[in-house]
Amino acid sequence: MLLAASAAADPGPPPAVQDCGEVKFGEMPLSTGRMTGHHMACREARRIVKECGIEGHLRPGWSGKRARSTFTLRRDAERRISVVLDGAEPPKLSRCLRFRGESD
Repeated sequence: MLLAASAAADPGPPPAVQDCGEVKFGEMPLSTGRMTGHHMACREARRIVKECGIEGHLRPGWSGKRARSTFTLRRDAERRISVVLDGAEPPKLSRCLRFRGESD
């Protein structure tokens, strides 16, 4: 019985592509987006996106770019996060996308 409970608790690797739902960057003006995680857990993707859009920081090894209303953060060929914006631009998105995620 204990073995079955342990197996059920381990979700395994995240799916190749998954809808991570809506992310909210601020109240005024309202800034939201719809996230998609590629080869990563939504919880980690959400944390990385909020660090970028709200704090203006990009983690070491990550890069980012924006095309119209979508921005993409990429770690490598597989691990990436796409956010389609709806509303105002996140407060510090421009700063985050200028930063290359290099360690000091």
